[in-house]
Amino acid sequence: MRKIFSWVGFGFVLTGIYFVAVVWVIWSSGPESYIKIKTDLQLNEFADALAGMFAPLAFLWLFIATMVQSQELALQRDELRLTRLEFQQNRQVAKQQAAEAHNQAKFIGEQTTILQRAETDKLVEVQLEGFLRRCFEIASRSLAVQSGEGYRPFHFQSEPKNGLRTAAYTVTKAASGIREVMGNHPGSRLIASKRDLTELQDRLLEMREYLAVSSFRLQAKFRNEGFEDLVDQMQFLAQMCSTSAHEEPEPSTEF
Repeated sequence: MRKIFSWVGFGFVLTGIYFVAVVWVIWSSGPESYIKIKTDLQLNEFADALAGMFAPLAFLWLFIATMVQSQELALQRDELRLTRLEFQQNRQVAKQQAAEAHNQAKFIGEQTTILQRAETDKLVEVQLEGFLRRCFEIASRSLAVQSGEGYRPFHFQSEPKNGLRTAAYTVTKAASGIREVMGNHPGSRLIASKRDLTELQDRLLEMREYLAVSSFRLQAKFRNEGFEDLVDQMQFLAQMCSTSAHEEPEPSTEF
């Protein structure tokens, strides 16, 4: 704006100088020149004289108007450049805010997942406790492999307080013994309560589903304590069981 005012001020200064010069020229010619202009000039000649006198001023102010407009356009370009920079900064800020919102949403999602996994851990622990208790209840009943030569009893006793590792060990040991005996005595069959074994198998399979969405800590714990082996052995026993109700083997025919 100071540049614009300087051009306008420059125009007024030149205009003033020009008028002073015109008055000085007329005044230096003496009073008779003023009287001659007033009395001898026709109206059209007087108009031509005025046009010739003001023509330089017209060109002067046309030049000044052009310069002022050029400066205004330059200022508009600067303003547009600053506006564009402001938009770029706003876009960067918007990107940062979007990234921050994404990080917050991710953090909240992770927190929610942690809470959900914690609740699932509690559920799996309760299911494990119920499984161990039920397994201990069923353990008092014998499993037996029966063949033409007699029978052989097996047990997978494990108190609930002994935990998953002991239960996995005893069940795996019993299942391995049953596999060995049935392999050595073709035509033998497993005598046990299929309902009980199927119930234990279903409990383990349900526990496995919840374990898949539990915490990594609990998953690692179950993996280290032989949970998958326990599931596989229990499925084997449930599949090999040949009766729908428990049959007590005859103690006099053990081989």
